[in-house]
Amino acid sequence: MGNMVTRYLVALIALLAIGFTYTAALAATCPLDLGSSAPSLLGTDLEGQYQELTSYRGKWVYIDFWATWCQPCMRKLPDVVNLHRQSTERNDLVVLSVSLDQAGNESQINNVAEQLGIRFPVIYDGQGWFSKNVQDWCVEAIPATFLVAPDGKLIARNIDAGNVEQFINHAANNNYIPLQIKTAEKLSRNSPTSGRSGFKDFTVSVDIHPNSPPVSRYRMDILYTFNSPHGHEITHVAAYNILVSQELASSEFPFRVYLEKTTPDLLGNIWLRFTDEDFQQIPRPDDLPALSVMVNLTERAYDFTLALPGDCSRIAYGISLYDEQMQQYLCNGIRMMEKPAR
Repeated sequence: MGNMVTRYLVALIALLAIGFTYTAALAATCPLDLGSSAPSLLGTDLEGQYQELTSYRGKWVYIDFWATWCQPCMRKLPDVVNLHRQSTERNDLVVLSVSLDQAGNESQINNVAEQLGIRFPVIYDGQGWFSKNVQDWCVEAIPATFLVAPDGKLIARNIDAGNVEQFINHAANNNYIPLQIKTAEKLSRNSPTSGRSGFKDFTVSVDIHPNSPPVSRYRMDILYTFNSPHGHEITHVAAYNILVSQELASSEFPFRVYLEKTTPDLLGNIWLRFTDEDFQQIPRPDDLPALSVMVNLTERAYDFTLALPGDCSRIAYGISLYDEQMQQYLCNGIRMMEKPAR
């Protein structure tokens, strides 16, 4: 029994079942994971110059997806401008950006560029959310930022411009080993973990690559919309800090899983349907959703499962992993599903 538990330990937190098999009703959305090869990024900038990410191979590249109508983007753009100014003093970093403004907004973009002193390339095709760059980079909300390493691997997502230089310096001086993971999500046709009718299990799977450093701390934010018994649409948001602590307490339980609910901060302005004020007013339920964690030590695989209302019309989640080398959480992006229950 001890050996079996060592290889495959199921930590159940406020839930019931062990060893069930999912019948997936929802496939993965748009995966772009830390440690993966960066997608292509190309297009014409505001100066009429053709830009292509691969032409900057050998340098760090900071990428910012933004739009003039996006208030959070505009608040963070001055930091991106400052980062570009710093990059002109060093030879290992460049800044690229992509505007999601619609066709005909060139004057607005140029006005912002002039006001803020933007001198880095702004790729703009007027296609907004339908831009191929947006789709290739799995952008679900903006601002969306990425840091690409000199070898073309995606090393960080949702990273503030003010943290980039410290990140690069640390990586250069300390033989930094980047996180390499694969994530996927699926929605079952029922809720084996809770046994509650009218609910479905939503699972986020995280697989740690053998060459990646171990990860013991995770953060998961989730936002979901469902119908009340009276037919009203309700949106809830919840967040969890998860610690998988390896201990030598006994041979049968080599590690434990600790869980605490925390304040959501990854999903503000998701779908651009909520203002900052609206997001702060979204209820954080005390009793739902409960979270279970399944750990496979041999495969370095983790399943985080929540029992959600079965009629969810909208699900979005963000997951972050704590990088012990950088001493910070690295977000693996925000993914969303529309009408997953149908």
